[in-house]
Amino acid sequence: MDIVSMENKEWEFLVRLLNKSIFFEGNYQERIRFFFEELSEYINVKAWIIGQVIMKENSPYPVFIRSLSNLPDHIQNIFIQSATDPKMPDPSNFKIAEYMSLGKHFTVQKNDLVTDKEWYRSPHVINYRQKGGVDEFIYSVYPLESGCYSTLSLHRIWKAPKFTKSEKALIHLIMQECKWLHYDIPQKTEKELLNLKPRLHETFMHILDGHSTKDIASKMNLSEYTVKDYTKELLLHFQVESRTKLISNFWTGKILKK
Repeated sequence: MDIVSMENKEWEFLVRLLNKSIFFEGNYQERIRFFFEELSEYINVKAWIIGQVIMKENSPYPVFIRSLSNLPDHIQNIFIQSATDPKMPDPSNFKIAEYMSLGKHFTVQKNDLVTDKEWYRSPHVINYRQKGGVDEFIYSVYPLESGCYSTLSLHRIWKAPKFTKSEKALIHLIMQECKWLHYDIPQKTEKELLNLKPRLHETFMHILDGHSTKDIASKMNLSEYTVKDYTKELLLHFQVESRTKLISNFWTGKILKK
């Protein structure tokens, strides 16, 4: 996946979303819902499902062992069942299974898996997707150490425009780098992070936005020496040796596991 294809607006959105979500006060499920509702609004998505699946031997059908979505429970169950209906198979299932068998993270959209002709003529699509009012989709599948897969699907309304390369790269990067999406985060660690002093918290947010020491000093009406002192205190607090490592740990969720 070429994340270089991401446009500036996607990078800017992602930084804003991560800044808000990492300090979101709530449990794991509430954080996930907040994260994907913000993302859905930005890229015009009607439905999202994130969860963990396992693959049955000699079967192209995934088995959900945990899932969360913005769909009512009864509709979510129908949606999941539709993906495993042997009488009306999802035309994208077999290629998805092929990708998953490689054991690598991948992100695909509808036309990576099926042609429009195959899709719109499929009994599965006519009986499930069209009736449900969803069409264009992106799937991102991330393999976990346990042999499970963390999966995300995003769906647009019927006959909506296709996802762009930049949007696809954005989704891939989120699933690749935001490891906290795949695992519950201990509540006490969130509180420890939120207990940063106000000035340290503000400095931290400016660093995550990529601002220089000079820019941060100007924005906070402080001397550059003071900002350097705050930065050193942050590095010590998070046990990292550089601003680059601090930002990297934030992106990968390691900060929340300290």
